[in-house]
Amino acid sequence: MEIRRAGINDLDGITALWKSCFGDEGGYLAFYLSRAYRPEWVWLVMDGRLPVSMMTLMPCVEWVDGREKQGTYVYAVATLPDYRHRGLMTLLHDRAEQACRRNGSSFMTLVPAEPSLFAMYRKLGYETCAWLYYGKIEKKGSRETPTQFAPAARPEFTRLRETFLQQFPVSAALSVNDFCYTFEELSVAGYETAMAVNDLGAGYLVYRLEEGQTLLIRESNLPRLALETAALSLAGKTNAESIVIKTAEPWFRPAEKRPFAMMKRLDTEHADKPYYMNLMLDD
Repeated sequence: MEIRRAGINDLDGITALWKSCFGDEGGYLAFYLSRAYRPEWVWLVMDGRLPVSMMTLMPCVEWVDGREKQGTYVYAVATLPDYRHRGLMTLLHDRAEQACRRNGSSFMTLVPAEPSLFAMYRKLGYETCAWLYYGKIEKKGSRETPTQFAPAARPEFTRLRETFLQQFPVSAALSVNDFCYTFEELSVAGYETAMAVNDLGAGYLVYRLEEGQTLLIRESNLPRLALETAALSLAGKTNAESIVIKTAEPWFRPAEKRPFAMMKRLDTEHADKPYYMNLMLDD
């Protein structure tokens, strides 16, 4: 077994490994490979010429009280089924962490794809750093205030989102193309990004209609009351039967608190403050 960075000739093997472990719902892989993939970001475990395990290290940024710090977002972590439970991921992560330390990353962060993976990453030194609240808004008996919606332009969305993130004591986001990739990826993942204006406030929201006619609002910078009334208006426009909103605080009840992201600090500074991360690739 050999551990090394990917090269230009490894794309077919990486594609096969991705499809074996993740599938390719909605053709997302082609978009990712054309817009975000860089072979130098990918570390591989090779069995001869076959990539059997991979880990992608994407640049990201963290804002701590307004100060920007460079870090690494760990993404697309996968091992072929026949090669699991052999310790390959631990070996691969150790090599990746060495690379992150050499390039000056202050931290490594990731979003586990399944709840069961939190325990695995804790063994590698990660700690849960961000939670999200899934709150429900009841349509019955709620008073709707008219809200005007318009498609969000990319420059407006990226500007507002950067301001939104920096309002938190600690937050993180991708640094690929100044959020441009994130904006495009939301559309590929089936989300709409809209500007909303009503008597209670104005801002952006990211949403889609999910199975069971549930309106999921994935992120918004609207004030709480403005967001609630915008959600009710949007539910009416989309014929949604229920509304779920992901927020950094339990604004809407009932709300379920779920662990979202994990971090491993590579420097000596530990920010023991509320942390926010959302819209990190296809989370």
